Amino acid sequence: MGIVLPEVCIERQKQFDKEARVKIVNQIIAEIASRGRRFFHNKDQVAYLFLRNNKIWYKCEWVSDHRPVEEICFSVKKNGRMANWFHGGTLESLIRDFCDFVRTGEYSNHNQGYGGLYCQHWGYSAEDMRAIQEKAVELGYLRSPTTDKADKQQGNV
Repeated sequence: MGIVLPEVCIERQKQFDKEARVKIVNQIIAEIASRGRRFFHNKDQVAYLFLRNNKIWYKCEWVSDHRPVEEICFSVKKNGRMANWFHGGTLESLIRDFCDFVRTGEYSNHNQGYGGLYCQHWGYSAEDMRAIQEKAVELGYLRSPTTDKADKQQGNV
């Protein structure tokens, strides 16, 4: 018989897993911000996700006198447009995919539509998109394109 962990320890392990997944997603966001059109980047700021009270928050990179850095909770509203979101639907869907991954630890690319990290409508070069995708595969967020295509054909996604 194995060791039985108290419920508090099990819940803490889930939280740790979420924290590890937030770090993975933030590395992908930083990669996106360093390439192409530099989405999620403004001046010296890069957007990122963080956990507060077991909810997933997005820290906006846009800072100005008229718009202080915004924190948007992605754990509250699932449907409809987010208040204070200005990146557009494709990037909102991408962040929602990231939040699904943080919450569940399961494959979530393109759950919200728009193709996720395989989207062809970002205006990034093929080389930059490939680098972002390779980083996401390396970190365990994204499946390789061949695995993803096979799963779609078999109806596993």
